[in-house]
Amino acid sequence: MFEWLKKTKNLEKILDRKDESAIFDIANNFAIRHHNPQQKANYDQTIWYSWMFHFYLATYHAAIRLLIKHEQQSGAAGQQKA
Repeated sequence: MFEWLKKTKNLEKILDRKDESAIFDIANNFAIRHHNPQQKANYDQTIWYSWMFHFYLATYHAAIRLLIKHEQQSGAAGQQKA
């Protein structure tokens, strides 16, 4: 989902580059996808996978709420100009 939000330029509407980068850091640098030797894998997956799931679920919910708020504010600003 985050990849789609990034590709459609929606994440940049609500997050600065550092925040966006932090979201992708865990997914790209820990052995949860791609599984290449450069990724960090020395952690207890039974503990951390659950944390990662809930972190991304909460982050997705926050991103969607921020996008809705941004759209509402953009719409209200457009209506004031009319």
